[in-house]
Parts: sequence; structure tokens; C-alpha cells
Amino acid sequence: MDWISGQLKNLYTCDPLPKISLPPVNDKKLEPIVPIQCEACVLPCNSHDMIPSHINIDQTRSLHNTVTPYILHLVVFTGKTEWPAHIEDEGITGVLMDCLDQRRKQSNLQSSNRSSQNTFHLYGATQQQQQQERVLVTNASLPSTYSTKGIDILVLPDNMIISNVTSKRIQAFVDFIFGQPTSDFDLHPSPWNNLILVCAHRRKDQRCGTIGPMVQQAFQQAILHYSLQDQCQTMLVSHLGGHAFAGNVILYTHQGLRSIWYGRITPCHCINIVRYSICQDYVLQEFVRGVLQAGSDKSTKPYMTLSLEW
Repeated sequence: MDWISGQLKNLYTCDPLPKISLPPVNDKKLEPIVPIQCEACVLPCNSHDMIPSHINIDQTRSLHNTVTPYILHLVVFTGKTEWPAHIEDEGITGVLMDCLDQRRKQSNLQSSNRSSQNTFHLYGATQQQQQQERVLVTNASLPSTYSTKGIDILVLPDNMIISNVTSKRIQAFVDFIFGQPTSDFDLHPSPWNNLILVCAHRRKDQRCGTIGPMVQQAFQQAILHYSLQDQCQTMLVSHLGGHAFAGNVILYTHQGLRSIWYGRITPCHCINIVRYSICQDYVLQEFVRGVLQAGSDKSTKPYMTLSLEW
């Protein structure tokens, strides 16, 4: 109600362009996560493309707790699948990452107006790790459909798309996502309840560049199988970390409130991920790298002391 009242007040001011702010995330209670074993295809599989034998995937190290904590995820809609090896070296993404880095060095993140429920918390992270307040920035293959100038950026866990972001407006954009009202941008609720981000950053690592498109195609087929086209979107994205564990996948479920990281995913696993992790609240425990969740108040809930050692 406070957010709605603030927006109405801005609407009826004398300013020709009333200022807007990001609404609070939906603080609905999520179903607990249930770990299960994956019912993968019987090998050799004749139904899915097989990962080329020359691709060297680390099959020995544990995947559990291999995600670095982050509080926000900014997904930049570039409309392409080829990015430089270091996305911070090019274009608006580079300007954005530099601005965030400068803000972090100045410790301004600590004084932001973004509430605890509007940030991700990583299960198993220590309080010291979480206080680093990292912002994850990723390029994505989806085109910018809302912007008439500049680009679209999806903000998670808010699950809101901010349009018309330009290099000259980056400082205002960063201030906006950390609670400063503005009239510089348009705000659009994401049309998807669920997102599947698949790393396919070929110039960063050949393994992701090879496996990523194969995995995305299998996810698209699974989405059609379960008739989820209006509820779920897949996209290829830039480096997520841990390319030795390709294919790397992030699921955002419950309208962006929950983030499930998977590693070592092949096309054979995708239909079960859609069936169990998208349609239900199950996690395939042998592939999970980490789980993050927003919408919880740190003052009333234990500080993410849960571990992935099921």
C-alpha cells in the first residue's frame, strides 16, 4: 500500500513526467524445496543429441555450494548470442558493470533503499559472504522489445523489465534499482513466471558455447511438451561461472523469487527439470549448484543457515 500511495502522489504532482519506483516483490510464502534423484535417459540415448566426446566436463568435484552469493541479477537483452570474452569490455554492459563497481567501492550499496525482501539470499552462505552485496550482470540473447531508444534490462528478483536504458543513463539506472525514484525509464512487469538461462558464452569457454545451444533446444522442446509457452522463457546468456561444469543453467521460478543453479546439464536432463523444478518444487540434487531466494526478512528469519548437504 505504501508503494501504491507513493505512485499516486507522484502521478498527481505538477511534474510533466512523474517519478516512478520499483514496487516491492511479492512476499508470498513459497513451498519448501524437495530434493529428488533425476530420472535421466537410459544411455546410450537415441532421443537427444549427445555431448561431443571431446568436450571435457569436470565430473569429479561436488557441485554443491559452487555459487557466489549475489543480491540482484541484471539481465541485459542484447538480441545476440556472440559476446566478447569479457562482457565488461564492451558497450552498455561494460558501462553498467563499471558503474556498479564504483558504487561498491564507495560503499553506497550499504545505504541503498532496497529492502531485505527485495534481495536474493543464498542458502548456505555465511553472513560475511552475503554482506558483500554482489550484483550479477549477464548478457542475454533476447532482443529489447520495449525500448524505443537504448535497451531493456530485466531486474531480478523484482521480475521487472526497465526499458530505454542508455549508456548516458546508467548512473540513473543504478540509482533507480537501489531505490531512487526517477522519470528516466519505463517499467514493465515481466511476462514470464519462469525463466531458464543457459550459458552459451563461446568466446569465454568452448564447452559452454557447444553445450549451451543443445541444452536450450531441449528445454524448448520440453516447454512445448508441457504446454508452458506462455509461462516459461528460455534464453542463452553470457558467462555464469563454473564453465568446467557445463552445461550451466539458472532457473528463476515463482516470478523470479527463487533461483536454482544447475551444472553438468545435458539435453537428456531438460524434460525432467521442466517437469519437476518448473512445474513442481523439486530440485534434482545431483546437479544443483546452489539455491537463492528473495522475499524473506532477515530480521524475522534465520540468516540462510540452510545447507545443500542433503
